[in-house]
Amino acid sequence: MLSIEDLFDFEEIEMVRNDVLQLCQTFGEVISIVVPMPLRGGTKELTMKQGLDDEMLKEKEEKFDALMSGETALVTPAHGKVFIKFNHVVAAKQARYAISGRTYNGRTVVGSFYPEHLFDRGEFNLT
Repeated sequence: MLSIEDLFDFEEIEMVRNDVLQLCQTFGEVISIVVPMPLRGGTKELTMKQGLDDEMLKEKEEKFDALMSGETALVTPAHGKVFIKFNHVVAAKQARYAISGRTYNGRTVVGSFYPEHLFDRGEFNLT
């Protein structure tokens, strides 16, 4: 859903996260949304759960700003994807069916399932 360039724009990531959250909530309760992002010294997942306050988002943005200072980062196949965890599998199936094939920001959305145990451990390696 996100281009590599988008991954270096925290506001763009927040906008996509909010759009996805709003759409997915029409199908059921969203437990969390994870947007894997490149960060200095390797990679790190930015987990954004419902109800994050401004202070928590600011802290994540400050960590992200290190990339804007010209540092390099490793980009993996998981970067640019949005991982969503629903409270019920029925809601996840409905969302996948409704979202797949749509276009977002000029890109076609492909919905698929990811192993829940890997999601819960924060392992977003798609190699």
